[in-house]
Amino acid sequence: MGVVKKKQAAAFCYKNKNGKRYILIITSRQTRQWILPKGWLEKDMSEKTLAALEASEEAGVVTYPDKIKKMGSYRYKKRLSDSTSVPVNVNVYSMPIHRMKRNFKEKCQRKRKLVTLKQAIKLVSEKNLEKFLRKLT
Repeated sequence: MGVVKKKQAAAFCYKNKNGKRYILIITSRQTRQWILPKGWLEKDMSEKTLAALEASEEAGVVTYPDKIKKMGSYRYKKRLSDSTSVPVNVNVYSMPIHRMKRNFKEKCQRKRKLVTLKQAIKLVSEKNLEKFLRKLT
C-alpha cells in the first residue's frame, strides 16, 4: 500500500443534540493538540473511505457511509519525525456520528471530545484548521 504524501483526508464527525451541532475533535499523538481525525491518502482507498477509517481508528466513530460528503479543504505544515515540515492539503469530509465505540484502535494514544463549533475554534491551534472551522459558523 503506497501512501500519497502531501495529501490527507479528514473526518468532520458531528452529532445534532437539542438543536445544537456538536463536532468531534481529538488530540494528535505527538503534540497533543486538538485536531480532526485524519490520515495520509493511500493509492487503493478513496478519500471518503479513508476519512471514515481514520474516524473509526482514531476516535471510535461509527458513521453512515452513504451520508459522507466532501465539505472543503485546508492546508497546513506537517512536522515530520526528522523535524522537517511538508505542506499538506487536507480534504475534509462531513459524517454524522451513528455511535461512538468505547474501545477503538488508538484509544490509549488520544483524547476525544464532542464540542460545539465555537469551542472547537478556540481549542484547535492549527491556524488554517481554525479558519476552515470559522467559515462554518
